[in-house]
Amino acid sequence: MFKGYAKDRILKQNGLCIRCHSKTAEWAKCVNCNKKKVLYYDNEKSCASCYHTRFQDVNSGNQDIDNLIKTTRNKQFRFRLEWIPFYDFTGIKRIGTGGFSEIYTATWIKGIIKGWSRNKQEFRRVKNATVVLKVLKDSSNINSAFLKELQNIVKSQSNSGNHQLIQCYGVSKNPNTNNYIFVMSYMSHGSLNEYLSKNFKNITWHMKLPLLRDIVSGIKWIHENKIIHRDIHGGNILICENKLTKNITSFIADLGFSRPANEDPEGSEPKIYGVMPYVAPEVTTLDDLWLNYDKLCSEAGKTLAKTLSTNFTLKDLSLRSKNLCNASGIALAETLRDNTTITSLNLENNNLADEAVTAMAKALHKNAALTHLNLNKNLLSHETVKALAEALCKNSALTNLYLQRRLYLENRRRTYAKPLYEDELGESAGKALAEALCKNATLTNLDLWGNILGDSAGKALAEGLSKNTTLTNLNLAYNKLDESAGKALAEALSKNTTLTNLDLSRNNLGESAGKALAEALSKKTTLTNLDLCSNKLGESTGKALAEALCKNTTLTNLDLSYNKLGESAGKALAEALCKNATLTSLNLYDNELADSAGKELAEALCKNSTLTNLDLGYNMLGYSSGKALAEALSKNTTLTNLDLRLNKIGESAGKALVEALCKNTTLTNLNLFNNKLGDSAGKEIADSLCKNNTLTNLDLGHNMLGDSAGKALSEALCKNTTLTNLDLGYNKLGELAGKALAEALCKNTTLTNLNLRDNKLGDLAGKALAEALFRNTTLTELNLFENLLSLVYNNLGESSGIDRFKCHI
Repeated sequence: MFKGYAKDRILKQNGLCIRCHSKTAEWAKCVNCNKKKVLYYDNEKSCASCYHTRFQDVNSGNQDIDNLIKTTRNKQFRFRLEWIPFYDFTGIKRIGTGGFSEIYTATWIKGIIKGWSRNKQEFRRVKNATVVLKVLKDSSNINSAFLKELQNIVKSQSNSGNHQLIQCYGVSKNPNTNNYIFVMSYMSHGSLNEYLSKNFKNITWHMKLPLLRDIVSGIKWIHENKIIHRDIHGGNILICENKLTKNITSFIADLGFSRPANEDPEGSEPKIYGVMPYVAPEVTTLDDLWLNYDKLCSEAGKTLAKTLSTNFTLKDLSLRSKNLCNASGIALAETLRDNTTITSLNLENNNLADEAVTAMAKALHKNAALTHLNLNKNLLSHETVKALAEALCKNSALTNLYLQRRLYLENRRRTYAKPLYEDELGESAGKALAEALCKNATLTNLDLWGNILGDSAGKALAEGLSKNTTLTNLNLAYNKLDESAGKALAEALSKNTTLTNLDLSRNNLGESAGKALAEALSKKTTLTNLDLCSNKLGESTGKALAEALCKNTTLTNLDLSYNKLGESAGKALAEALCKNATLTSLNLYDNELADSAGKELAEALCKNSTLTNLDLGYNMLGYSSGKALAEALSKNTTLTNLDLRLNKIGESAGKALVEALCKNTTLTNLNLFNNKLGDSAGKEIADSLCKNNTLTNLDLGHNMLGDSAGKALSEALCKNTTLTNLDLGYNKLGELAGKALAEALCKNTTLTNLNLRDNKLGDLAGKALAEALFRNTTLTELNLFENLLSLVYNNLGESSGIDRFKCHI
């Protein structure tokens, strides 16, 4: 082989080579490429390929670049860099951009070097190869950043394999802009982010592990060369398919932020490197990013706004409760004006005031991508809402707008705490939004909860609703709407053909407005969900709504809680349930229905075949209603959620309900909180849990169950395989029941939430429960408040895996 190679040399008459003047060919290591070859040149120190390569022109116009390219001459042919004239590229197409570069694909006519042709005395190339051009912005004047990236490429580009780094073929220059270009290998599947978004469901672990191995291999090679990448994210990991094996491989790209490991940071101030939206490719919120208060939060928000101007992948961004304040809000608004990818932006609870929200409104005039904007619980004034209303008249993309007001409760411990508003938007803002509804043709969801709009604004919104043809969801809860506004809205419902969800809860509509709404429901409407909670509707309105339900064929969810409907209205609603064939959810909590109405509602459940959710809590139903409901549960095959809390149905009715659970096959949620069930009913419930295989949520809190019922329930938990949430709070279970529950937790494999608050468990039971947590693998929340547990903290502290628990002690 080597003799034949030696014969190809052209010799003079004296036997010396006309090129290197050497007499004989030696087989040894080439001083340039360090490969064992036949050495012809430089006094038998260089191989033919290295000797010929040195004559290849390098003329970039910059001596530093020329020298760096020449330093790769000792590498194998396919890992050497070369100076590539820009005219050698055709079919240039832009495919992306970054903070410091623009990315293009192109066809390289001359092609990629693959070796040396001994016969033709030239490089063998893959002609018309597809390559990537990384054009560095503002690089016409060579700067240190550009040279450092080139140095990192030269240093990390292997001599014997790619080591899962994107290969660089050389450097070029655009003669029109004078910007320098890195010519790199083309990856057919793009970035890891793009690949996962398209193929995540089809990727198996057999595919994931090689990808992870490749990533680790690339990072390891960079570190072995004493370089730190400093910008690893899903956009800088590229994916390619092997044409022969069809295997997917990953490569590390972009050494632009890389630095030698021992290099000091430039300057005394810390700098932000990388692209913030790539903190993690699957995370679109910043809930896992710690942002300090005030200034840091504001600065972080402004920095994020800058990065968004160069990001072309982020679609959903949630910045809820980040204390961004005005400066960040204004910066985000400026970015939003020209952004073409973000479709959802959540800025809830960020102390954004007039300046920021007004800037956001102006951005909506030009933005054509955003569909969801959440400005809930910020410091909005009537002027800023007017600006948003004006934007709605011009914007043609926004479909969901959330403008809930911020409020706090006068007394958080009271059940009926009075809401206090920080300030009110008032009527002028409401009227402006109403006018916008007449003109806007895209908005489908508008949330104005808690804005104290008042009656005249309510009327204006009703008029807007009559003309609007796109809105499907409208939330007007907590807005001090009186009877006249309620009547106007009822009239609007008769004309509107798109609204499906209307929330009018916690207003002051009264009886006449309630009746008007009932009349609207009797006619042809599109409404499917109506919330009239806490509106002082009264008995006559309750009856009117019951009559409407007999005729209505669209409503599926109706909330009439806290309306003092009374016994006769309850009976009328029961009759309506026998006729209505569409309602699936009915909330009658706290309506003074009493025992007789409860019994009739129970009878209705035997006939109704659509209702799945029924809330009869706090209605003084009593013993006979409890028994009737138990009989209904034995027959009903559709109900999945039943709330009977605070009804004092008693022990015998409780036992009847338990017997029904053994027969019922659909109920999944049952709330029996504070019903004076007692010890024996508790034991019966335990027995039913051993047989029932559908119930997942059971609330038995405040039922005086006692020690023996607690132990029985513990035994049931050892056998039950469906229950996930169990509330046993305030039941005086005691120490023995606590220990039994601990033992049950060691065996149970389905329970995730357990409430044992105020049960006088004591230290020994607490210790047993703590030990049980080491063995249990499913429980995620445990409430042990008010149980005199002094030893539990120490026992829990010994666990290495206790982080999964939300434990209240």
